[in-house]
Amino acid sequence: MITSRWHVGFTPTELPSPSTPLLFVAELPGDWEEWLRRAEVVPGTPFLWSPTLEYNIEK
Repeated sequence: MITSRWHVGFTPTELPSPSTPLLFVAELPGDWEEWLRRAEVVPGTPFLWSPTLEYNIEK
């Protein structure tokens, strides 16, 4: 169900791994902490989820 409200999310410190490999897992970063550093995103950075599940992080 899509709601008409925006929601606040936060970048996680650790990226959970699925117990069963999925097709897109190869596209996920292998070292989450390093990826955050390269992207210049601090763990815990807030971001907004739109009602259509789009997101935005402004630096």
